[in-house]
Amino acid sequence: MAAIIPAVLYYAAVFFQVDMEAGKNGLKGLPKEQLPKISNVLDKSYLFIIPFMALIIALFILYWAPDKSALASVLPILFLGFFIQKKTRFRLNWIIEGLQQASRAILLIGPLGILAGIIVGTVSYTGVGFLLSLRVVEMAGGNLMILLVTTAIVCLILGMGMPPIPAYVLLAVLIAPALVQLGVHVMAAHLFIVYFSSFSMITPPVCGAAYAGAALAGANPMRTGWTATRLGIIAYIVPFLFVFFPGLILKGSPDEIFISFITALFGCFVLSSALTGYLFNELNLLKRVIFAIAGLCLLIPIQRHLFIHGLIMNLLGAGLGAWLTLFEWRHKTKLNQNRR
Repeated sequence: MAAIIPAVLYYAAVFFQVDMEAGKNGLKGLPKEQLPKISNVLDKSYLFIIPFMALIIALFILYWAPDKSALASVLPILFLGFFIQKKTRFRLNWIIEGLQQASRAILLIGPLGILAGIIVGTVSYTGVGFLLSLRVVEMAGGNLMILLVTTAIVCLILGMGMPPIPAYVLLAVLIAPALVQLGVHVMAAHLFIVYFSSFSMITPPVCGAAYAGAALAGANPMRTGWTATRLGIIAYIVPFLFVFFPGLILKGSPDEIFISFITALFGCFVLSSALTGYLFNELNLLKRVIFAIAGLCLLIPIQRHLFIHGLIMNLLGAGLGAWLTLFEWRHKTKLNQNRR
């Protein structure tokens, strides 16, 4: 439950950026008459529901490992594809094409897995992960911000070569107590490490999730990685915020939590405009900088121990964001009137 607000903010920022990117490139939805009928969609929904249910049962009821659970969800797909649906029944040429595409994807992802394995072995057998974590605490010298920044960097480095859970366990033992001693809430300290241990999946140069997506889409892997980083930019900011303002992880009064969430959600919208360079119209560099400042100000929650500071930052961000949003809306309206 503590992670629900950061999760919503992350997906909201991704949604805003994807939608604005679509508007920037002139992409629009299908006309109503071209949309598929809901009855036809529901008629084939079991093709997706059954494999998904198999995955959920394997993971959360049978407690299988993720790789075995994924295999368990593939088996119903094979069964359905071969025996049930006539229109989508597997054909020999489909299987050959699928094997060819899978081989190309393995050629792209395989070297990444090999290199990651080398790093895991190095970290595990030399004890460098333990030493690195210990040095981080020593380097911070009691300064919370330095400790947070160095912890984030170490989490990203270890996460590139280790799965997120082992990376978290290693750092939670050494760094989480140091964060708590400096006044960080226990939940915030551990969530901070969990988040940054997972971000290596979208952070270049490794960015395993982005590489896998690039293989499926036939896109440039590194470019996909940097795009993933931009789309997930909120995920890199929010952990620092909930360390200083626990209201974002449901630690505080209901009014503090609600106001922090609403202002942060608007901040995600404004910051997304700055990152994509679009809001109703394309934005120049100056407008993007103003939007970025407004978005960052709105992301700072209002809490009692720093009420005045949070209120000033939020009012500044809301004023800048609302003014520029209204300006862009009026500009678009005038352009549409002139075209008519």
